[in-house]
Amino acid sequence: DTIRDWPVMEALWQEIFDEGLKIDNPEFHPLLVNHPPWATVEHRQKLVELAFEKFHPERLHVGLAAEWAWYSANEGAAGGQTTGLVIDVGECSTSVVPIYEGRAIRRAVGRLDIGGSKLTMEFRKIIPDEFLPGGFLRSYEYAEQLKESHCSFLVPDQ
Repeated sequence: DTIRDWPVMEALWQEIFDEGLKIDNPEFHPLLVNHPPWATVEHRQKLVELAFEKFHPERLHVGLAAEWAWYSANEGAAGGQTTGLVIDVGECSTSVVPIYEGRAIRRAVGRLDIGGSKLTMEFRKIIPDEFLPGGFLRSYEYAEQLKESHCSFLVPDQ
């Protein structure tokens, strides 16, 4: 989902720069930020404002995670296919992003408010209780482990 609490986002970035990356002066470093395909223009503008006004990065690129995922999965636009479909299943939502010549077709992006946690819950429901360790939390964790280790989907090369 998109950012709802900008002061918390600013504090998180500050913590990442200070403690995670050990960067004292972000203005001497480029910043690469991804956003979901359903983010509004206003959201992206607010993201850029926060980055430049608070952290003054040397350079800033705001892009779609789906485009980067497609590029990465296809070894870069120069070496692979530039047209395809990215299906991104997150914790709470799923997005379907068509990519044409390396760019997302924004008007054709689909979003479903069902993600990995819902899939885990459904998976948990179909496993008989006698196969799951005791307690709901343990059985949920076990179902999640089973889902993540046995329910992958890959499209073979054409």
